[in-house]
Amino acid sequence: MNNDKTGGAAFPHVSTHMDRTGMTLRDYFAGQAICGFDWEFAQFDPNAVASLAYRVADAMIAEREKGGE
Repeated sequence: MNNDKTGGAAFPHVSTHMDRTGMTLRDYFAGQAICGFDWEFAQFDPNAVASLAYRVADAMIAEREKGGE
């Protein structure tokens, strides 16, 4: 498992030069977290929403690193 703070590539693609490209697992988790937010509150701060999404993503990566169930 990748111990990098981003969780590594969400959808790794290995090119002929052996470099990995694409979004990080952290970005993917943050995007998925935003999809689950309750958007009923009309007066939201986009920066606060983004910050919360990445905090959720970081927590998901930390939990994933623990392994197990």
